Amino acid sequence: MLPTCARPYMPHDLPMALIDDIIACDEQTATTRVTITPESLFLDAQQRISVLVGIEYMAQSAAAWSGYNNKHGSTPSPIGMLLGTRHYQSDCAFFSVGDVLTVVVACLLQSADGMSSFDCSIERDGRIIARASLTVFQPNH
Repeated sequence: MLPTCARPYMPHDLPMALIDDIIACDEQTATTRVTITPESLFLDAQQRISVLVGIEYMAQSAAAWSGYNNKHGSTPSPIGMLLGTRHYQSDCAFFSVGDVLTVVVACLLQSADGMSSFDCSIERDGRIIARASLTVFQPNH
C-alpha cells in the first residue's frame, strides 16, 4: 500500500504540511520523503532551506508515524507538540531545490501519559546528513 501521501495522517494543513509521502511505516518506525521544490516553504533568496528546518521534517515524520498507526487514518490524527530536540547534528548548512530527503524516525519510548521519544535521521542521496533525538507530547494520547 505504501508509499502514500502523508497529509491525511498528520494534523497539519498546507502550507505547513512539509512531508510529502510516507514510504514505509510499522509499529516502531516511519520513513518519509520531502522533496525541496521552488514552492517549498522556508526557501531563502538563494533557493535554499536552512538545515534547522530538518527538525520540523523530523517532527512531522513522527506525527505521520503516529497518525498512520492510529487506525491508518480512519480517525483524525492526534495533535502533538514538539517539546525538545537533543543532539541535532548536521553535515550541511542547507537543503537546496531539487534535494530529495528521506526522513527516518524510530519511536524509542511511548508512555501512557502521551510522552514519546524518537531517534531521527535525514538522508540525502543515500547518506545520512542530519540526526537528532526528539521529545514529543500528545495531550489526548
